[in-house]
Amino acid sequence: MFIRKIDGNVEIIYDKEYIMPGYVTEKVQAHWEELLKSGRNFTRGTVFTISNIESIGKDLKVHIQSTDYAHYLYTIHNNIEKYGCRVIYVSILVETIDSSFIIGEMACNTALPNRLQCCKGFLQQR
Repeated sequence: MFIRKIDGNVEIIYDKEYIMPGYVTEKVQAHWEELLKSGRNFTRGTVFTISNIESIGKDLKVHIQSTDYAHYLYTIHNNIEKYGCRVIYVSILVETIDSSFIIGEMACNTALPNRLQCCKGFLQQR
């Protein structure tokens, strides 16, 4: 993960669905089934992975492709880079009027239980 200040515009470009080689798809599916067998209560939905980032002067073009939550979980649980899901999401640090910060703790039924995180949202395909 990296943090970088962008002085220009950021454009998010949806390219297409992310296609993995068959052997990777099989590993993702097997991992998903093991998670469900172990009692995890996950929902398999769409997430977006970064396929390319272009710097053009001060501007940034971020190319994304749709994949699914099982691909993301396989990536983080197996620490893969090639064919890994580089998930994109939005997060903010909220400061209250009394100068406190709002931090959330992930629930036990999430991908990363007990992890502290900033408030976040997600991209949704229209």
